[in-house]
Amino acid sequence: MTGSIDRLGRQVLILTLIAVVSAVWVGTARAQSAFTPVAQVNEAVVTTFELQQRQLLLKALRLPAVTADGTLDILIDDKLKLAAAADAGIV
Repeated sequence: MTGSIDRLGRQVLILTLIAVVSAVWVGTARAQSAFTPVAQVNEAVVTTFELQQRQLLLKALRLPAVTADGTLDILIDDKLKLAAAADAGIV
């Protein structure tokens, strides 16, 4: 019984890794460059590079899985906070 659970766990892990690598590869193939804007926030932009780096950071910190859209929302919030701080004179 334990052997079949271990085998199932390995298969799930392998399939998950294949899905992640495929998603990253397809996303990278679609992007023209690392600095292609994916969102514009007032005068600032969020680039593909920023999105990829934030996703890697969240993964390295072992935070709960965040989708690309969720990560983009986080980056947009960060840009809005930076703009608000600049408007308030905070450096």
